[in-house]
Amino acid sequence: MRKIAYLEVSDQNWLVREIFSAFDPKRQHEYAYVVSTEGHELYSSYHIHNLVQEDASLKENIHVEIFFEKEIAQMWLLDQAKVSHRIT
Repeated sequence: MRKIAYLEVSDQNWLVREIFSAFDPKRQHEYAYVVSTEGHELYSSYHIHNLVQEDASLKENIHVEIFFEKEIAQMWLLDQAKVSHRIT
């Protein structure tokens, strides 16, 4: 996990358009944002979440969730890793 400060809207759009789009579409990618209820990071996290949800090709293999508690975010990421690496 890494702490990131608020991202300008243009940087949020660039992140989703250029970086997320470059990820291997054969793999699942999970991102958990841990935010405070009063911080600016809340707004950028929701914007990034919505950009991914609105793009059908990204939505298939990139899963973004927003949490208020680091421990819950970590549990979600670990659970997602188990599902992603499950052999069927």
